Amino acid sequence: MEKTRRRVNTLEYMTISELEETIYYIRMKLEEDERAGVTRMIKVKICEMIKQYKKLRSDEKYLSAIF
Repeated sequence: MEKTRRRVNTLEYMTISELEETIYYIRMKLEEDERAGVTRMIKVKICEMIKQYKKLRSDEKYLSAIF
């Protein structure tokens, strides 16, 4: 009986600790992926702003050449 109880306790504590480690890893990975997604969105917005700026500058040069 004692031997069985020890086995159950060992399995229980090992399984719980392994699950906690897995949960921690998954949370960290999700946070990392979220940060990467935010960074990607910021880079896309910056690229769009640069394109708009360049277009405005070229339009401005075109208009100044006409007038």
